[in-house]
Amino acid sequence: MFRKTYDFVKKHKKKALLAGAVYGGVYAYNNNDVVRIVVDGSCSWAWKKLSDFLPAARASNLEEPNQPHANHLRSGRSFGDSGGNCQPETPDGFVKDESVVATTLQLLEEALRLIDQLLNVDALRQKISQNPANKLELWEDMKILAWSRCFVAIYCVCHLVVYIKVQTGVASRLMYSQGAETTEKLHWKLGIISRHMQCTEYPIREGLGQLVKIVKNVVQKPVAPRQLQDALTLADIKQVVYEVRKLMEAGSSMNGFVHPRNYHLEFVVPAGQLDRSIEREPITQSPDDRILLAMTEDANRALESVDCNMVLNCCLEKCFTRLFSEVDSLLRDRTPPAAGSFAPNSQPFSATAKIPHVALLPALDRMSHIYASPLDAAPLVKDLVGLSYFAPFVASIVHQSLQRDSLACEESL
Repeated sequence: MFRKTYDFVKKHKKKALLAGAVYGGVYAYNNNDVVRIVVDGSCSWAWKKLSDFLPAARASNLEEPNQPHANHLRSGRSFGDSGGNCQPETPDGFVKDESVVATTLQLLEEALRLIDQLLNVDALRQKISQNPANKLELWEDMKILAWSRCFVAIYCVCHLVVYIKVQTGVASRLMYSQGAETTEKLHWKLGIISRHMQCTEYPIREGLGQLVKIVKNVVQKPVAPRQLQDALTLADIKQVVYEVRKLMEAGSSMNGFVHPRNYHLEFVVPAGQLDRSIEREPITQSPDDRILLAMTEDANRALESVDCNMVLNCCLEKCFTRLFSEVDSLLRDRTPPAAGSFAPNSQPFSATAKIPHVALLPALDRMSHIYASPLDAAPLVKDLVGLSYFAPFVASIVHQSLQRDSLACEESL
């Protein structure tokens, strides 16, 4: 009997091992708490990953890598200049995340020069080091400048990420809307998109100048009453951020500059470009100009949408959370832990730790580089561009534009 059993197991060795593994796993799961916890945790992790993957997969056709990218197009060069073969294909996606990151960092490099010029903390610090008679007044100016620079850097990087995503989404619509391609037609499309992407100059010039002006005005209210010798906790700093964001983003009547609904529009789009009551001159426009005008209107609609506000708010939340984390680390480094602070029921020592306001100002200046300096901001920009909210947002830009084209065709029939 044992001989027959041995021969059977030897003949069906793989099946026997599989059956033993299954039986052993079931037995261990039912009789061992540790195994049950591990298995249940693994299953919940797998389901979570699957649930995160499925929504993104639906919009993945708009995020697939493709040879053209935003840096290349913004430079104004044709597709053939890169040395690659231009295959006659219609990509479902237009720009991959790495290219959006590279474009944003390139724009940040230009924006940083204007920020340094308009919010020159270093020049003010040099004046203070000379111990002039008006040293106290200069420190008061430094207080406003340091806070303003930090806020401007955060708003600037978030505006640029959302703006580039919208513009590349509109460009994807042009690539997506056509059928069979020829090399000549693809070159023509990329030329149109290159002209369209050149509008990114406004957010890092006039728009950024307007942002600096408004932020400096808004920062005055919560920051000016706080004295330089005041000791600030993390809660105090969060309160300042809350008050500034409320004035900046809620369209409060206390700040006459802020747009009442979409505060970010005046920083990324020229005012005249948003006025749809302005008569265009279709007779004098070439077909290419009409396409560019349609792309501009699609981008403006997307920037004015509620979805855009939601995505922008997600970017801002991530950046300000990062700021609070940096401040918390600063407080931890400056304040030794109190006795018994590591007890299970004790509060984190940084919750009550304080820093003199005057000592916080240089730290705010350094923190601004996390958001505005291309080298330091690269990891953060990558995280922002990779937010899961962007995939459905960009997809909706393309789909809504195609729906408007379909309705226009039906009305013309």
